[in-house]
Amino acid sequence: MKKKSSGFWLDLLVVALAVAIGSLLFLLPKLAPGVTVAPEREEPTPPPTLNTEVQQGRLPGYENAPINEDGRYFQYLFNSSVVFSEGAVPGNVLLENTVGNVCDMVVSFQLEDGKTVYRSPKLSPGEYLEYGRLLEPLPVGSYPVSVTIDVYLPPQELPEEEVDPESAEPVPQEPIASYMEQATLTVQK
Repeated sequence: MKKKSSGFWLDLLVVALAVAIGSLLFLLPKLAPGVTVAPEREEPTPPPTLNTEVQQGRLPGYENAPINEDGRYFQYLFNSSVVFSEGAVPGNVLLENTVGNVCDMVVSFQLEDGKTVYRSPKLSPGEYLEYGRLLEPLPVGSYPVSVTIDVYLPPQELPEEEVDPESAEPVPQEPIASYMEQATLTVQK
């Protein structure tokens, strides 16, 4: 009878051990649901950027809202329940100077004590703004605010005396109309 080499048994033992470990790794999550094998570490996804720039077109979600078909009137959209997060995170102001208007607008929010806490950039007809930043952070809470929509003549329609003759820039003007609305401004954690 021939004697078998010890290398054969060692190879067989290594293969059996590898099969046992592989089976254990495969079956362990099924046998013990609370035990998991850690996946590869993924980099955290950065939060989406909130666009605080004035955009052309209709406010998303309000594309079918009525437009101004008679330039003698002024129509606008604004959010009556604005939410900001604590700190300098932009809030959902949702402002639109409706298509068909002939004047520009600037929107501001004032607290009950008269302090202005938000002021939009100028919105021309057919422009909107989804997000804006408070002028300074407010503590967490809900605040009743007065919303003022100031309406201005566009620069090309200013009377000649309201344009600086040296720079040809418009002289800051008073609004030709102002609308007052009420809203709630909420700052959350």
